[in-house]
Amino acid sequence: SSAGTQQQSYNCRGIALKFPSQVIGMPLQPGLHVHHRYRIDALLSQFEAGTVYAAYDTISNQVCVVKEFGAVDGAEFDTIAAALRQVVHPNLAGVLDHFAMGDMRYLVMESVSGVSVADRVEGEGPLSEAVAIELIMQILVAVHHLHERSIPLFHRDIKAANILLTSEDQAVLVDFSIGKTHRPGTPATLVAPEQLTGQVT
Repeated sequence: SSAGTQQQSYNCRGIALKFPSQVIGMPLQPGLHVHHRYRIDALLSQFEAGTVYAAYDTISNQVCVVKEFGAVDGAEFDTIAAALRQVVHPNLAGVLDHFAMGDMRYLVMESVSGVSVADRVEGEGPLSEAVAIELIMQILVAVHHLHERSIPLFHRDIKAANILLTSEDQAVLVDFSIGKTHRPGTPATLVAPEQLTGQVT
């Protein structure tokens, strides 16, 4: 479908922070400029806490993705977003900017063309053992990079749908589900949100 094609063209190194749900308000309209530089081009999807938009950075002249969050703790969001902006790794999602408008918080992310491992397997069948091992190794390196930071960051939803493959078969881990930062001495687990809510399949 045309909607599916549009969404694939804006596959992004997405970040989804785990925050309380809210009633989603009216989405931003295409053509609207936010934060004095980002033009909203299309609504890509809605999730528990907000909306994802295809956008264009009018200063850097680059396509990007803007992710909107509502009902969040502003200070916590800013802390996490600032930490994520410092993460630079070829196999990890990239956060370019973050800002607030009223009660809403926004992340600006890279937009890269690619397909998820889940979609590739659905369309072409199972990956070969060699390809699967190579992709897993890339993701393990990425996760290690997150965990070894001064304030460790944890990806809580590692699955085939959240591993994006570029045209060069580079694996990029996307769609973080992060509730809070983790400091030494406090318990933390690497789990999917379904496990926390009891919706394990």
